[in-house]
This record gives sequence, C-alpha cells and structure tokens, in this order.
Amino acid sequence: TLNKRAMPLKKSASSHKNKGGLAGADSELLTEDNLDTYIKEYNTVEISSPKELTDFCNNCADILENTDDWEKRLSALRDLRGMMFCGVDHFKGFKLTITGMSRAIEKAVRDLRSQVVREACVTIAAMSTEMGNDFGSLGEKLLTALFSQLLVNVKIMNYSAHVCLKRIIRCTQYSKMVPIICDQVLKSKRAMSRKRAAEYIETIFQIWELNIITKNLSILENSIKSGINDADSDTRIFSRRTFWLFNEHFPKNAENM
Repeated sequence: TLNKRAMPLKKSASSHKNKGGLAGADSELLTEDNLDTYIKEYNTVEISSPKELTDFCNNCADILENTDDWEKRLSALRDLRGMMFCGVDHFKGFKLTITGMSRAIEKAVRDLRSQVVREACVTIAAMSTEMGNDFGSLGEKLLTALFSQLLVNVKIMNYSAHVCLKRIIRCTQYSKMVPIICDQVLKSKRAMSRKRAAEYIETIFQIWELNIITKNLSILENSIKSGINDADSDTRIFSRRTFWLFNEHFPKNAENM
C-alpha cells in the first residue's frame, strides 16, 4: 500500500513557495549545510513485504526512465527517499533491489532539468547516509554520472553533484569506488574533475578505514603524485595536503614518492 501524502511540506517542487526556508525552491542551490533538510523532504510510503518493495521500485524506475512529465519524475525520487525511512531495510533482497535501480537513478542524475538532477542527488545522498557501506555497489555504478555533472555549466546541477559526491565519500567506504575517483585525477582533461577528485581523495585519507585504503594503495599513490604536479593550482593544494596524510600511514612510500 502506498500513501502518496507529501512529507512534510509539499507534493511537488513546483507547488511549494519558498518563504525564507530551504525546501525546494526551483533555483535553490544544494549545499552541505542544507542537504539534510532536503533529505527530510520525501513522500510518505508504506511497504509491507519484499514483493511490495520490488513492485514499488519497479514502478519508480519506470517513471524515471520513461515518463516525460518532469514533476512525476520529481515525485518518484521523493518516493524513493520515503522508502529509505519506512523500515524496508530489513527485507530480504533489499540491497539487491536498490542496486537494481542504478540505470533509472543514473538517468535522473543526467536529466536535462536542474530540479530533477538536484532531487536525484539528494536521493542518492539519502541512500548513502542511511545505507552506509551497503550503498557501495550502487554508489560505484553512479559515480561516473555524478562526475559528468560536475562539468555542466548550470551551477544547481554541478554543485548538487559535488555535494552528493562528498556525502557518498563520507558515508560509504567501498573499495571499488576508489579507482573511479582516482582515474579523474590521472586521466581527466578537465581541471574541475581533477580538482574535485583530489578533494575527495583527501577526505578518504581523513576518515576511511586504513584496510580499505591499503587495497587501493598503488593507484592512490599515483593519484597523489599526479595531483601534486597538476597544472591546476587547487588540485595541487588538495594533493599536497593529502600527501601529508599519506605520509602519516605510509612513510616509506611517501619517502620514495
């Protein structure tokens, strides 16, 4: 049973009037400060069985992939956020079912409408926050799309992607995400991609478990080395700071670098 009653403020972004608050103004920039407020805006849903969960996710995916009405796509993303708060995480197959939505969520991230991109980024951030490391397999599938949005000229879109990526790095420690991030420093021709990736790598060294870092030590070391010598000044700054974190844990490698 699905209860499509909006929580707590509205049913669609276009119907909400932002009167000094944060929630949902069409031109509102997503930031680290207001992200959790956005996360709390979701459609209340009731799902009582694994089968209902599968049907629910299939319906949301169908809307995100096949519906031209952007307001319906926004609502589907808020439905997905509501799902994260309705107690379905204990259902058998929950993680697999969520990961199976990667194509639909990725399409939302790449949407041409900025409100949909922002809503997708908020939803992904909510999933990472609530699922923690269990979000890793889905997060891995979405990183490339999020990085691509960093390069869009519309600030609502590129900054939403940045805020989302920062939340993923902080909440989900997943080894297979590291090479995707490092490749941005090592291979991207765009300074923005290299700069953001260097920033995320610094965060990895600040808060991730050492055993996960160790699994990817070679490519992380190469990324730091490349970043220190990057043409972009911000990339160099992030990478130099990361070098000293690297040196704390791997002094011999740092000396050789």
